[in-house]
Amino acid sequence: MTPLRVLRGRQPARRPPATDDLTRLRSKWLATFQALGVCVSRPPFATRDPHRIIWLPKSDQAVFIAEVISADVRRCANALDHLIGDRGHVDPLELTEDLRVVIGLPSGRFFGFRGGALAVHADSVDLNRCVHCRHWWFCLQWGGWECRCCGRYDGNSHIVEQFSNSIRLAS
Repeated sequence: MTPLRVLRGRQPARRPPATDDLTRLRSKWLATFQALGVCVSRPPFATRDPHRIIWLPKSDQAVFIAEVISADVRRCANALDHLIGDRGHVDPLELTEDLRVVIGLPSGRFFGFRGGALAVHADSVDLNRCVHCRHWWFCLQWGGWECRCCGRYDGNSHIVEQFSNSIRLAS
């Protein structure tokens, strides 16, 4: 596996047959997000591995689908993290880490990724839904509760639904 790269003016390469398992896994994640009402789309940039990415456009976050967290997955997640760059509704003075990339595994577990490595407390990540805008975003459990979609912050009282560390994937 090679790190993600921006393809300027070219179409992404066709998927090799070995990605069938990842395609099925991505489909499970997509079906789960659809059942929850999570707004998803294709990434706003071209990559060599578009079948591994689920884009959450309201929060400008990506779920990178992987079977295991390996060195290759970390390299790809790092490249994706750099592609996303700065996002709206993120206070630059906030002391908590801003998660732009979350790695989603077959078990339904998700791990935060930031700045070239798994985030501090990467296994303590929540998927939250805001009571005000009704959209979903990922954040670390111990902070970063400001809605990444609309910017609302009321401690954690604006969070209407929450999944901690994992989610049951659709079959």
